[in-house]
Amino acid sequence: MSSSYVEINCALNVILTDYQLLFRSIRNEKIYPRYEDEDKEVDKIRRRLAYLTTAHYAFFPLILKNLSKRYGSFVAVRSLTLDLNPFECVGLLGRNGSGKSSTFRMIVGMESITAGSIHIKGYSLKTRPNDASRHVGFCPREPMLSSFMTGKDALRFCCMINGIRKEYIKSLVASLAECFELVPHMNKRISTYSNGTKRKLMIAMGTLAPSLMCLDEPTAGVDMHAKYEIWRILDGIRQGGRSILLTTHNLEECEFLCTNVGIMDHGSLLCYGSLSRLKHRFNMGIFVKVKMGTRAELDDDRDNWMRLTMMPPNDNEMGSIVGARRMMLAHLLRHHNPPVEPVKKSGTSRAQPDTTNSELNMRTDYEALLQELEEVFKRDHPYSTVSEKYSYRGMITFCIPRGQIKWSAIFDYMENLKDELQILYYSVSHTTFQDVFMKFVRKHNQ
Repeated sequence: MSSSYVEINCALNVILTDYQLLFRSIRNEKIYPRYEDEDKEVDKIRRRLAYLTTAHYAFFPLILKNLSKRYGSFVAVRSLTLDLNPFECVGLLGRNGSGKSSTFRMIVGMESITAGSIHIKGYSLKTRPNDASRHVGFCPREPMLSSFMTGKDALRFCCMINGIRKEYIKSLVASLAECFELVPHMNKRISTYSNGTKRKLMIAMGTLAPSLMCLDEPTAGVDMHAKYEIWRILDGIRQGGRSILLTTHNLEECEFLCTNVGIMDHGSLLCYGSLSRLKHRFNMGIFVKVKMGTRAELDDDRDNWMRLTMMPPNDNEMGSIVGARRMMLAHLLRHHNPPVEPVKKSGTSRAQPDTTNSELNMRTDYEALLQELEEVFKRDHPYSTVSEKYSYRGMITFCIPRGQIKWSAIFDYMENLKDELQILYYSVSHTTFQDVFMKFVRKHNQ
């Protein structure tokens, strides 16, 4: 009995020693950036901040230098280097799990820092956390509000913990309520608020910080009207001299608010700059999106066209009208619903159409049409590539590198091709920021 006890004790000691050595090696291991994945602008930021001394940090609302976060063996944030200036709004984009929320939680002190440093208005978050936290306002993705408090109580409490003098609290709460359109809700419990009202209240609480606002998806789950109101308020706050750092999955929100944008993936900052710079830097060319149509769809489209215009179109006129008339017809067709005839009841049961076979036949037709279109397009434009392809919808997107063809030429080509193949409609566009973002996502998925 004693010998078995000694053997078990020795085995446990060996396992514990190995675990301690492994944990010590993980803790002391330096986390290096992936230089091969970074854009040259990210390298410029890293080199610029390397020359700054601690005396210059007070001029920046936020400086991140080689910030890293590790959960066990998983690296959530990898050597992130970034700075924010006054009057600036920086948006961090990325997939779920790319390290955005972990970065925010370290900035506001909710997570410990594995490696690197965070300086807020010159104060280090490691050595002087209380002084640094006074300059930061945080709006998390999930509302962190007491449901038993009223809006007025929440704002008063936030004013007190931010060190605002008692004689100024009442007037400041009234000003915030008027600015964020919260006056009708101030004496109601927060549990009765809608998502948009809760978001406005949390952002109002975040504005009490004097230097930096950290917003984690500020308009998630908010209706369109409240979303634009929040954007308008945040843009006014930025123009007043505050710095804003936000994460979002809404590219329209980035275009409205952000002066600079960074794309993160696997904890690394891949690229950084203004939207116009990123679209110019990673311009992939012209995108041609084509929707193929079966014979039945083309006949329905022709019938709708005749019904709306009240005149029989010629073959040359189909799909070639430009300007306002073409946009009006497209809008009407999109919202047109043909009248549904009432079903007559009868004693005999009719055989229901086999929708499964019809869907399979339609998909087979789409695949054949897309194959034919792809062969013709690649023959005429061998430098083009297929960006997206959805066989079940009959849609395909071609990417033509910039400088290979003029806009007028591609429109002439598509109009001629529309007469030869069963093309229902098409669109031509420049590289958008969504295309740039998806390019990075696909690249790192591979």
